[in-house]
Amino acid sequence: MKQTLRLGRPAASLVRSIEHTKPSQSPILRAVSARTFHSTGSRYEDKSKEEPKGSASFRGQLYESTSDRLKRERDSEARYIQAQRQRKGEPRTLALSVVILSVAGVAYWLGTRGDKALDTTSTTPLARAHPPQLDTRTSVLQAAWVDFAQIVGKDNVSTIPDDLEAHSGSEWSSYTTKSGERPFAIVYPATTEEVSKIMQVCHQRKIPVTALSGGTSLEGHFAPTRGGICIDMGRMDRILDFHPQDLDIIVQPALGWEDLNEYLHESGMFFPPDPGPGAKIGGMVGTGCSGTNAYRYGTMREWVISLTVVLADGTIIKTRRRPRKSSAGYNLTQMFIGSEGTLGVVTEATLKVTVLPKSQSVAVATFPTIHSAAECVAKVVGEGIQLAGMEILDDVQMMCINKSGTTSRQWQEAPTLFFKFAGTPDGVKEQISTVRKLAKATHNKTFEFAKNDDEATELWSARKEALWSVMAMRRDERDHVWTTDVAVPISRLADIIQETRDDVASSGLIGGICGHVGDGNFHTILLYNDTEKQTAEGLVHRMIQRAIAMDGTVTGEHGVGLKKREYIREELGEETVDAMRKENNSFVLRGIKDVTFEERPVPKLAGPHDVRLQVNFTGICGSDVHYWQHGRIGHFVVKDPMVLGHESAGTVVEVGSDVKSLKKGDRVAMEPGVPCRRCLRCKEGKYNLCFEMSFAATPPYDGTLAKYYVLPEDFCYKLPDALSLEEGALMEPLAVAVHITKQSGLKQGDTCVIFGAGPVGLLCCAVAKAFGAKKVVAVDINRERLEFAKSYAANSTFEPSKVSAPENAQRLISENDLGVGADVAIDASGAEPSVQTAIHVLRAGGSYVQGGMGRDEITFPIMAACTKELTVKGSFRYGSGDYQTAVDLVSSGKIDVKKLISRKVNFEDAEQAFEDVKAGKAIKVLIEGPK
Repeated sequence: MKQTLRLGRPAASLVRSIEHTKPSQSPILRAVSARTFHSTGSRYEDKSKEEPKGSASFRGQLYESTSDRLKRERDSEARYIQAQRQRKGEPRTLALSVVILSVAGVAYWLGTRGDKALDTTSTTPLARAHPPQLDTRTSVLQAAWVDFAQIVGKDNVSTIPDDLEAHSGSEWSSYTTKSGERPFAIVYPATTEEVSKIMQVCHQRKIPVTALSGGTSLEGHFAPTRGGICIDMGRMDRILDFHPQDLDIIVQPALGWEDLNEYLHESGMFFPPDPGPGAKIGGMVGTGCSGTNAYRYGTMREWVISLTVVLADGTIIKTRRRPRKSSAGYNLTQMFIGSEGTLGVVTEATLKVTVLPKSQSVAVATFPTIHSAAECVAKVVGEGIQLAGMEILDDVQMMCINKSGTTSRQWQEAPTLFFKFAGTPDGVKEQISTVRKLAKATHNKTFEFAKNDDEATELWSARKEALWSVMAMRRDERDHVWTTDVAVPISRLADIIQETRDDVASSGLIGGICGHVGDGNFHTILLYNDTEKQTAEGLVHRMIQRAIAMDGTVTGEHGVGLKKREYIREELGEETVDAMRKENNSFVLRGIKDVTFEERPVPKLAGPHDVRLQVNFTGICGSDVHYWQHGRIGHFVVKDPMVLGHESAGTVVEVGSDVKSLKKGDRVAMEPGVPCRRCLRCKEGKYNLCFEMSFAATPPYDGTLAKYYVLPEDFCYKLPDALSLEEGALMEPLAVAVHITKQSGLKQGDTCVIFGAGPVGLLCCAVAKAFGAKKVVAVDINRERLEFAKSYAANSTFEPSKVSAPENAQRLISENDLGVGADVAIDASGAEPSVQTAIHVLRAGGSYVQGGMGRDEITFPIMAACTKELTVKGSFRYGSGDYQTAVDLVSSGKIDVKKLISRKVNFEDAEQAFEDVKAGKAIKVLIEGPK
């Protein structure tokens, strides 16, 4: 009905209703309406034609008049519509122009914020590269577990705690795995394609990956320091193809070299690299290992033809084909050998093999000293005798073998050389004769050679049992083993072995020396417990320094791992390490509650008296948290990105030309503020008041939460052997407490009330007690802190009520038997009620020190301070002698700072540690330096 009525409306009105329809109207409806209009018009026109020409009736005239009127109105309506469209087009064009320009502007801005142009220098320091963005949230890892289970099957993904523990380290590794260094899961692939899919998942989800084959490495190579997952290649242990005519074989990474040689023996062949028992091909490629055969046959690098590698994003590459030589492109095979898993995961290796020698024999010679044994080695090498192997074991090592019972015979406990001969029967006899003469020339004591294969195997077994025999000497389960290696030119071998042997002997540790001395490579195997760890670290450090000084290398075959990374810069130099990428990872405050990890340039020594330190531990201070939360403290305002942290201890890694008191490897507490040394305050000995003080993490100066930091040598305090680096990091707040207590003038027998039981307040309690205070009272509104204060250093505690300061003071005096009042009051809180109560709690003539920083202005009980003639002082940082006093107090046992350490966290968890400190979940949290 409505449709009929609509069609019956006058045509002009219908046209207007159609043409003025809103743009949102349905196009279908518009089309229907238009057709209705035209059909109506046609109908009217047709009716007019029915009347004879010239005899128009009234009806015909009406139709004609209506038709003319309709035509005029249609023409008028068309002109109106056209004008409307022209008027509307203008703003639409303008709007479109605005949109286009806006999009172009936003695109340009985004372009300026995006990745920078590629660095065109020959080396690429990490300061100009983007740091890795990792995501190890539990939710992400749990989601990835589902992906892994779909790829390899859920039975091949393990989260069993014992598996995670076993894949985090080993009892023979020199690196002690930390509590948080555990993988989330162990994934066991069986093919290259599965490894690729696993890596794709980890790449997309930003999950760190550690690959493992045999787990026999010695320098912490497979410790999962960033968490994530571990890919265990254990299921990939097959021989894929063997080409005896070409003397090569294709294997998977979890195949052991011993199993490989057992397989090859049937064909009269063998694979020469022979590292420790249990080593697998994948790990041997990763470390570029060698073994006892290296003198004649070379290292792993000489026996790998090509590799199949899965890169970080899951890409699969094959480095080359099977020919023995090729000049096609880069030698990618050699790049991956020794890369220790940092460039990709090896899933297949094409190896060279060789024919077993016709005849083999072994000889053993003993010597009066380790030096004379090493001299014999130099003579054998100098004669150009191509022995199959030449190994050295010192007298301690031989003693360990005897006591452990790991071989079937007893040996003379003297420095010993083991010689392996290979070749034709006549050639072997000639080699034995020549070596016997050379040994005699260096005063050997005995010379015994094998008469058959069984004797040869027995004689050589002693060398292969070196590590296990020392481990068998452990006194109890608290003992650890540390085995490490260096290599030097043959001409310096005797010197470095003798010096190292003497160093071990004087240390008091059980330690043996052995090695593949034919190529200048030797090892030390040390036993130590936690109390002897620093002694062991010193031994290894000096051994490495000797090797570098003799133009040697920090590792001949073990690889760098986690224990020797910091020595690579010394061995290779700054620019070479830059070519491998340079790093100074730093925790940077960019704005209020806006922190990030950045790669900053490694700081250079500014003068001849400077030292560069690797920062090992940094404590979180209240001032760091304040800058993070508010971006300022008083007039110190963070205007530019600033590295946080100033409570640190580190290890010296570089010294200036005029440095006398420190050397590389020294462990020091770091005083983070360096004055001008020229102003009146500095000359008075009050350098903490220097207006030109450069203080870490105080704008505009960067702090110590970085990998490296540079200080003058006299602002580094060498830590006694008994002090740990963790304790060294707490010397800064302890020095603050020492200065506050000195400012108070506290004397033997004084009573002291300390307001605020935070780290500085607690340390003030300890210092006051160490300085002879008769009674120390800790005051705080946090009951848990008060309980800790009483167990730590306070004689008694006081929890104030919500009453006036004089009332709290009177109750404090009464409850703690302070007589007419305390001799000394120290505020370490910065809270206004604490300041007021402290003034009222003092006796007449007492001493007050303001150590805590609070609001800029407070209400101060000036009348009480005046009428009691109080001594009122402020305290700012620390002055001359305070740092050394702090070190002395701890090293003497008068103060124990270890009790204040709530926990240690990895560098990557620094922001969460700040959150925890702000929330009051810890007393002192230490952040480990970047790895």
